[in-house]
Amino acid sequence: RRVREMHVYCELYSCLVTAEELAKHELTAVILSGGPNSVYEEGAPHVAEGVWKLIEERNVPVLGICYGMQELAHVFGGKVAPGLKREYGK
Repeated sequence: RRVREMHVYCELYSCLVTAEELAKHELTAVILSGGPNSVYEEGAPHVAEGVWKLIEERNVPVLGICYGMQELAHVFGGKVAPGLKREYGK
């Protein structure tokens, strides 16, 4: 929402979007936003490997916010540790 408020054109997709769908578009950046899950929870959503390959091939910058940052760390070998309290929605 904040990006749109700054008059920057953006499109919203589920983190479960396919690489094939994203490949149809000229990506300039990707923002992975927050959510109530932990990357370690059973059934937690994850970005498809093909999407990561597309991002790498096109050299697209990625910003992770909250769960999005957890996903980035998890995918690229980092460790995600629990906080003292949950902050989703605050």
